Amino acid sequence: MSSPRPPVKPIASVMDFDRRMREWQESLARLVDVTLACGHAGEKVLPEQVAFWQTQRCDACTEADRRKARNEARQEGLALRQAGAGIPVQYHGRTLRDLEGWPPELIFHCNHWVQDGGGLYIWSQETGTGKTSAAAAAAWMLLERMGVEFVTASQLQYWVRAAYGSPELDAVSRLAGRAGALVLDDFGEESTSEDVAGAVKNIVQRRIDAGSHLIITSNYSPGAACERDDRARVTLGRRLASRIQGYCTVIEVQGRDHRLDR
Repeated sequence: MSSPRPPVKPIASVMDFDRRMREWQESLARLVDVTLACGHAGEKVLPEQVAFWQTQRCDACTEADRRKARNEARQEGLALRQAGAGIPVQYHGRTLRDLEGWPPELIFHCNHWVQDGGGLYIWSQETGTGKTSAAAAAAWMLLERMGVEFVTASQLQYWVRAAYGSPELDAVSRLAGRAGALVLDDFGEESTSEDVAGAVKNIVQRRIDAGSHLIITSNYSPGAACERDDRARVTLGRRLASRIQGYCTVIEVQGRDHRLDR
């Protein structure tokens, strides 16, 4: 007749169970002369480093997991910035390296802007010379590091004229106070009222005061854009032109119409 089995000691708590499982792992390792190893990298993992419910991971794999999580968070943030930047769809994914045939001086200054910030004023009396393409490409590259707002002068004019308290008018206030970079496209083309002129001056001056990344594109020189005076416009003033010229590197683009190459 077989002897009765000794009673099994009840487990007092989860912590006690964890301790007993570790003891069992150590005993098993000694019996078969093996060392627990990470299933991914194969590096040795001491039994006491692994709870019974955990997948065995070495230090190298743990660090790899952290790098993966950081990269996924970075990619998610980048996607959100790209979606909210307002850059026209036709320029998505294009960088300055893709602009073959553009003036070297323009590409140089745009690259410098991406790296070091400051202001760029890109203008040409001709259309299709690549002002907006270069500004959008530089902005797309900068999204790797910070948020960007891309807005046309006509779009800004519409926002200002929107009813008080509307999302559009809120966007104007955000442009003046928001951190990050601003690309103001087709500057000088807006048919400005007193309200529009005041909003444009406020946005540009506050961006300059903050030392923000700022690109302005135009079909006019800074002086001509700010001092245009006709029945459809309220002049922005010589003082704003002076501030723009003092803060921005002014580049006049000459060349063929790149739209004809398509």
